[in-house]
Amino acid sequence: MFISQQLPLSELEFTFNQLDWLYTFISAKEQTEHRGDEAAAMINQVSEQLIQFILCKSAEEEPYGDLHSLCGAVCALALVQSVLPEQVISDRILNKVLDRRPFI
Repeated sequence: MFISQQLPLSELEFTFNQLDWLYTFISAKEQTEHRGDEAAAMINQVSEQLIQFILCKSAEEEPYGDLHSLCGAVCALALVQSVLPEQVISDRILNKVLDRRPFI
């Protein structure tokens, strides 16, 4: 599905569907190395799209209309930081909480 571009990537948006894909790719890669290179490439692409989406937003724009969207963005950044720590640099390590506290 990813290769056939059924998951459109755009730096203009990052949806909860893309967060679900990112979570699923990372979880699957942590469990098995089957098709590991392909999974890593997908993780890199989705992570890059997320980072570009966040970077193109300014603080004045209020890019997150509600706390649900903000929580989703921080959860996505924590996922990216867990597999690509050089891409998300922060004062502290972001905790991956979706395994323990999935949100709707």
